[in-house]
Amino acid sequence: MKTLIMAGGYATRLMPLTENRAKPLLPVAGKPIIDYIIEKIPYNDIIVSTNEKFKRDFETWKSKIDRNIDLFIEKTRKEEEKLGTVGAINYLIKKKKIDEDLLVIAGDNILEFSLNEFIKSYNNNPLIALYDMKNKEKVKRRYGVALVEGRKVVGFQEKPEKPRSTLVSVGCYIYPKDVLPFFTEFLKKTEKKKDAPGYFNEWLCKRKEMDCFIFHGDWYDIGDRESYIKANMDYHGKVYIGKNSEIVNSKIENSVILENSKIIDSSVRGCVIDRNSELQGVDIEDCIIGEGTKIRKC
Repeated sequence: MKTLIMAGGYATRLMPLTENRAKPLLPVAGKPIIDYIIEKIPYNDIIVSTNEKFKRDFETWKSKIDRNIDLFIEKTRKEEEKLGTVGAINYLIKKKKIDEDLLVIAGDNILEFSLNEFIKSYNNNPLIALYDMKNKEKVKRRYGVALVEGRKVVGFQEKPEKPRSTLVSVGCYIYPKDVLPFFTEFLKKTEKKKDAPGYFNEWLCKRKEMDCFIFHGDWYDIGDRESYIKANMDYHGKVYIGKNSEIVNSKIENSVILENSKIIDSSVRGCVIDRNSELQGVDIEDCIIGEGTKIRKC
């Protein structure tokens, strides 16, 4: 079984934090998001799929990781050029001539369950990891939703307005090798912009028996400012202050301050302050401050 980590998105909802940095490389409690995933993978044969824009950053990251990582570079540099997740998976399957079972994991999630247990539950059918949000209002228009009977997925909705379930996909799948040709078939038939994994799973479960793995515990879907702050707060246990950052006569609440930043005579609430920034004499709330920004009260 090969493992594929999808890390080629441009994370526009986290701009300007992700303007010059891939979301999977953003630190959570001082460690890149993708490292939390790598630590759980029981195999050494790992492919990380990214894009030309972040190629150099991933090469630097790879040089520091003691695992067998194969970087696969999608030839795009901006959101408008991107193939889409299913298109990117299909492109990689063809280019790499993959002919074995494929474990696919989204590179921006921190999953608090054992991948060994997930893999043990695999029974040669497509397998999808699910998390019970227990609240349909939190689910609608945000997640792929699975309808299940026992261990079987009997239906799927991608970001529905009226979800029929609270079981959501967490971006972790196993696709058997005999299913891999289905990616090409799906892409030939689907509309452009409807090639997210949820649409593929909705289409696939009507053609193949699909199993589910429902887990309990924590899951961090890091897609916006609030979820990024929550992950840092939970893993660090308090406000995260990056290496070499200084907080002088300031109040910091529910925020993340990345490395080499300085906060002086300020109040910061619900914010992410990127590296090498400086704030002096300001009161800010619920925002992202980009790398190298300097704000001073006049």
